[in-house]
Amino acid sequence: RSRREMIADFRREVDEETIATLVRSQALAKATMDAAIVLHGRVQTQLHACAFTLEEATRRGDLVEVNRALVHARALLEQPDLAPRVATATSIQDALEERIAQWRGLLAVTVSVNKQAEALSGVIVEHVADVVEEAIANAVHHGSATEVLVSVSCDSDELTVQVRDNGRGPSNGAPGLGSRLFSTYGSRWSLQALTSGAELTVVVPSSVGNREALVSK
Repeated sequence: RSRREMIADFRREVDEETIATLVRSQALAKATMDAAIVLHGRVQTQLHACAFTLEEATRRGDLVEVNRALVHARALLEQPDLAPRVATATSIQDALEERIAQWRGLLAVTVSVNKQAEALSGVIVEHVADVVEEAIANAVHHGSATEVLVSVSCDSDELTVQVRDNGRGPSNGAPGLGSRLFSTYGSRWSLQALTSGAELTVVVPSSVGNREALVSK
């Protein structure tokens, strides 16, 4: 067939309406995945914390706390907060404290941040907080952990986040949506079983964000 005939056929098959439909479908697919990731991460974490709070409050007979947890859970289900987070923390320590606050009184969380990591700023701060938030939710939901140890360290080459728990340890199932978060910015991550519990390690390259802000020289 001639080149002209092939071009004519292509034009008939790929018209403006077809292209517009493809663009809409791709946009919908992306929006759906973005919503799934947010629901899986932020909203899921808050629901886990509510469920944990509800269980503990019921065991103690604290009806005021039971009611508060139910109201919070209902609000999350009726109108989940899907808007992008606005960075308010000035340091990794502050960002972690904001995310861990919802677990206070429910499980023991210990945080260790080295001096170089304390100097981090910008997008990397929220990313580390997101990773830790997801890891704690997984430790509680999948491993029934009661203790979590968070360690954040940084050198001139990379940032390392380790989250160790005393739960049942990792399952052999396929990685979930959380693995997308752990792999953000070209990060490497691994999850290994311990004698008691599991340890998640996420290594972020130092090129993420502003290099001068990432590492304190």
